[in-house]
Amino acid sequence: MDENVKNLDFEQLKLLFDLTKFHGTIYMSAIGLIAGVVGSKQTILSYNRGLLCCALIFMLITSFAAAILLKSICGAHAYSEFWNTPIGPGELKLLTAKMWAYLERTCFWIATVLALLAFWLGSGRTE
Repeated sequence: MDENVKNLDFEQLKLLFDLTKFHGTIYMSAIGLIAGVVGSKQTILSYNRGLLCCALIFMLITSFAAAILLKSICGAHAYSEFWNTPIGPGELKLLTAKMWAYLERTCFWIATVLALLAFWLGSGRTE
């Protein structure tokens, strides 16, 4: 492989790492926010608790997938090699990196839609 292509491939890997790290920060902030709203005894917000709890679960899955990607990127040398490599928690190689990234992004958008619906359809805090 040409040296320029190798450098570009490694730069893509670094960009994926930085993007996933940035997304992880957003995910953890959203988890804290949603958990705070769900766990609060007093709130001025009207929301559907069931939908918001589902959003929290999807956000946790999102964060887990991002963590798997970040952990695995640290041992990779090239984006093209990494993207199709089976990875997972510990020694389990459950999905390719590409599928973990799809899982991360898909669960994020599902969580976002559920959270928005929870407030849009909110009929007050349900116990």
